Amino acid sequence: MNPSATRPIDAAAGLALAGQWPFVGRIVETATLERILVGDAAVKGAVVCGPAGVGKSRLMRHVAARYETAGNAPWFLRGSDSTRPETFSALGVAPGGSGSAQGGSAVSPNADSPRLLVLDDANLLDDVSALVVEQWLTAGRVRLLATVRAGAHLPDALRALLAAGLLGRVDLDPLGEHEVTDLLAGALGGEVSPGTTREIHRLSAGNPLFIRELLLDAASAGTLRRAEDGFWRLERIAGNSSGLMQLLEGRLTGLSGPQRAALELVALAPGVGLRLLLSLVERPIVEALERRGLIEVERTDRRLPTRICHPLYRELIARSTPVSARLGYARQLADALEATGLRRGEDLLRWAVWRLEGGGAPDPEKIAAAARRAAAVRTEAGLRERVAAAAFEYCRDVGNGLLLYEAMVDAGRFEAARVLLNSLGELASSDLERAALAAAHASWISWITGRLDQGLAILETAVRTVAQAQPAAQLAAHRGLLLAVCGRFDAAVGELEPLLDAPWPEVRGFAAAGAAMAYPILGDFRAGLRAFDLTIAERRQHDDAGAAAPSLVAFAARAMSDFGDPQAALARVRAALDDALDRGDLVGQAWARAGLASVCLGAGDLPAATAQAAEAARLFENAPHDPNGRLWCLATGLSAVAQRGDRVQARRLAEVISSMPVPTQLRALGTEVVRAWSWHDCACGNAEKSGKQLEQAAHGWTDEGMVAPAVLGALDLFRLGFPQAAARLLDRVTLPADWPLGACIRRLIDAIGKPAALREAADALHALGFTLYAAEAYAAAALATGERPGGRAARDARTASRALVLAAECDARTPLLSRLGPLRTLTSRERQIAGCAADGLSNRQIADQLRLSERTVENHLGHIYGKLGVAGRAELAVALRRGSTS
Repeated sequence: MNPSATRPIDAAAGLALAGQWPFVGRIVETATLERILVGDAAVKGAVVCGPAGVGKSRLMRHVAARYETAGNAPWFLRGSDSTRPETFSALGVAPGGSGSAQGGSAVSPNADSPRLLVLDDANLLDDVSALVVEQWLTAGRVRLLATVRAGAHLPDALRALLAAGLLGRVDLDPLGEHEVTDLLAGALGGEVSPGTTREIHRLSAGNPLFIRELLLDAASAGTLRRAEDGFWRLERIAGNSSGLMQLLEGRLTGLSGPQRAALELVALAPGVGLRLLLSLVERPIVEALERRGLIEVERTDRRLPTRICHPLYRELIARSTPVSARLGYARQLADALEATGLRRGEDLLRWAVWRLEGGGAPDPEKIAAAARRAAAVRTEAGLRERVAAAAFEYCRDVGNGLLLYEAMVDAGRFEAARVLLNSLGELASSDLERAALAAAHASWISWITGRLDQGLAILETAVRTVAQAQPAAQLAAHRGLLLAVCGRFDAAVGELEPLLDAPWPEVRGFAAAGAAMAYPILGDFRAGLRAFDLTIAERRQHDDAGAAAPSLVAFAARAMSDFGDPQAALARVRAALDDALDRGDLVGQAWARAGLASVCLGAGDLPAATAQAAEAARLFENAPHDPNGRLWCLATGLSAVAQRGDRVQARRLAEVISSMPVPTQLRALGTEVVRAWSWHDCACGNAEKSGKQLEQAAHGWTDEGMVAPAVLGALDLFRLGFPQAAARLLDRVTLPADWPLGACIRRLIDAIGKPAALREAADALHALGFTLYAAEAYAAAALATGERPGGRAARDARTASRALVLAAECDARTPLLSRLGPLRTLTSRERQIAGCAADGLSNRQIADQLRLSERTVENHLGHIYGKLGVAGRAELAVALRRGSTS
C-alpha cells in the first residue's frame, strides 16, 4: 500500500470550501470585545484595526452573535453606505443637505438597553453619520463595534472618541500556524498535513482571505487532495485563479514600467541587500514601492535585506516574470554582487546561482567555493548538484567530484552517482583522497543497498592501505559510525571515543556524530548530547555552517526527549525543520519531521505525532535511498495511531511496514519497529501477543547492553497492562544515576499497586512534560485506589478525572485509560473546562486560565452537564471517572 496515494478533492470538501468557514483562534480579542460590550465601564465600544483580509468583519460578526443572546438584535451598517438615503433613514437623519451637518436632530434608537451597532469600514463613514454615532455613544444609547483598515483614518468624531477613551482599540494580527491548522481542518472537514499547513501559512502570511483564495484555487485546479492516510495535502499552488489574480492586480494597478521591473527583480532575489538593490534601481523607484507597501526593508543588520511585502505576491510576481527578463535580472545581480567582493558565505552561493543562470564569465575557484558552501549548509539537492557540476567541469578533482556525487545521491540520481564515484579513483593522488573515496564507497554500499557488513569490510581493507595518521583516523571514524548503526554500540564507542580529541576537525566532527548515536542507546545521554553539540561546534567553526547531518539532528532530539526534556527537544527539532525549510533541503525536512514525530509521541501529543510521521513518510518516499528514515517514521506513526485507538490506520500502516524490506542490521531502528508492532497488536485486540513479544525483545536488548530501549520497553509493558513483566525486566537493568526519565520509570514501576506512590510518579512525569505517561500513571493510581478495601472514592474520582483530562489532551485510548472510560463526546474545549471544574476551579478561575469570559465558561458547563447527565459540579468528577461519555 502506498501511504501517500491520493484522490481528488471530494464533494463534501468542495461544499465546505464554498460555504461558511469555521471561526478559529482570536480568543484574546473575543474576550476583550465581550468585556467591553457587557461591562459597565466608561468604554462604550471598540475599533478593530488590521490589514485587509485579516478577519476583522468575521470577528465582529462572531462577537455580535454572542451579544444578540441578550435579546437585543445587532444593527449592521457599512461605512461606504452612509451616503445612501436608506442609511440616513436608518440613522434617523434626513438625507443630503447641510442642515444635518449643523448637528441636526438625530432620532435615538428606541430601546431600553443599548443597541449594538456593528460598523464595517468605519473610515468610509461620512462626517454627518459619524457625528450621529458619536451622539448616540455619548448618550449611552448604543454600543459600537467598528472596523478600520490598517493605515486608514477614522472620521474626526470617532477619532475623538478613541482618543478620549470612550472607544477601545483592538489590533488584529494575522493567524498563527496553529490557528491556520484549525482553520484548514474545519474548512476541509479533516486533518491537514503539516507540510500543507506550513506552506499555506507561509504563502498567506496568516491572512484568512488569502488562505481562502489559495484553497479555492487549489480545489479548482485539482491540486488539493486527500491521501489514503486521511491527511489533506496541497501538491502545488496553481496560481491562475481569477481570485488570486484579482488580489495581485489590485495592488499593482498604476505601476510604471521601471517600478514593475524593480518589483520583479526583488521577487526573484528575496532578501537582496538595499545597497545592492540601489546599485541597480534608482532610489525614487525603490522609495515609491516601499511607500505603496509593495516592498519592505528589514533593519536586522547592516545589510538591510529587501523583500516583497507578502509571500503570495512574491510567488505570483516571480511566476509571471518572462524568462528573458529573469535571465537579465540574474546577470545584473551577479555582476553587482561580484563587485562587492563576495565577502559573505551566503553571498558566494547567491552569486553562483545568479551567474550560472544569467551567464557571464565565472571564476572557477569561486564556483568551487560556492559548491562547498552549498554542501556545508545542505541547500536543496538540485541546486547543489548544479553548482557542484559546474565546479567539477572547471576543475576535475576528487573534492569537487565527491561534492557532485553527494548532491546526485540526495537528488535520487543513484546510477549516475555510482558511475561518477567509480570514475573518481583514477583522479586520487594522495592517501587523504583515497580514504575519502573508500568512505564514499562504504557509504554507498551501506546506505543505498543496506549491506552494512560490506561497508565495514571496505573500510577495514582501506585502512590497511594508508600510511598517514589523518586518513587512517578518517576511516576509523566512518567505521565507528557504521558500527553504531548496525547495533554494535560498545564497539562503536570504543572506536570513536579516542577520535573525539583528534587534531583534525573533520575527524572530530564525524566521530562525534557516531558517538551521538551510540551513547544514548547505552544510557549515557549526557555524553551523547555533548557529542552532538561537538558536531555542531566543529561545523560552525570550520565549515561556516552550523547544520549537522539531518538524521543526526533527529536522533539527538529523540535522545534529548528520552533523557527527560521533551520541550527542549521540540525546540531543537523545530529549529532544524525551519532551517531545512529555509534551505529547501527535502532530506533535512524529512528527518526533522521524523524526529519531531518521535518527540511528540514521547511527549504525548498523539495527533501531532501522527501528522508529522505521515508527512515524513511522504518526504522519505521521494528519497528512496534512505529507507531507514521512512521505516522509522512509519513505526512512529503506527505507535501513535494505535495509542489513539485508530485500528483502521494502524492496520494500514502495518501493511505498509510489512511490505518493506527491513534492514536487519539496523538494531537501533529495530527497537522502534518492535515497540510499534506491540502497540499495533494491542490496538487490534491481541494484547497477550503484544506483551509476550515485547518482553522477549526487551530482554534481548538488556543482554546486549542497550539500556535505553530496555527501560523504555519496560515502560511500554506497564502501559500495555503487563506491570509484572515490566518489573521483571527493569530488575535486570542498571539505570544511569543522572537519567531523569529513567528515574521516573523506575519510580513508576516500583509504585505498582500503591495509589499514593503512583500519583507521585504521575506528578513527576507530568512535571517533565510527558503528558500521556502521566495520564496513564494517574489512571493506574485511580484503579489501584478503587481496588483497595475501604479506598476513598473521592480521591479515586479526582485522580481518575485528572487522568481523563490529560488523556483528552493527548487524544489517547490506551489500555489503562480505556479502563476509566475516555471522554469521547465532549469537544476539546469542553474537555478542558470539565477538567478544570472537576479540579475545583471556579468559573472565574477557569475563565482567567483559559482566557475566556465567565459567561462562555458558564455556557460550556451547561452543555457539559447535559452531555454527561449530571446536575452540577458535585457529580462531575464522578461522571468523568465512570466514563459516562464512552
